[in-house]
Amino acid sequence: MKPVKGRYNGSVVVLDEPAPVDHAVEVVVQFPCEAIRPGKQERKPKKWHWEESRAILGDLGTSVSEELRRQRDMD
Repeated sequence: MKPVKGRYNGSVVVLDEPAPVDHAVEVVVQFPCEAIRPGKQERKPKKWHWEESRAILGDLGTSVSEELRRQRDMD
């Protein structure tokens, strides 16, 4: 994938440089969170991610370190 910067003027995307292709292709346009909701960023609290990870790994019965050691010993 080659990124090409540009601006959205309300109806079309205007590229700042020539497109790297000369035929029709699918593209993905990313809009910064600040542009969608000025002053507000969509972030979940860091603690939420920690709790989710612990819940997923809670049933393993071993630590990540122990699993890494086990896998390295298999090689």
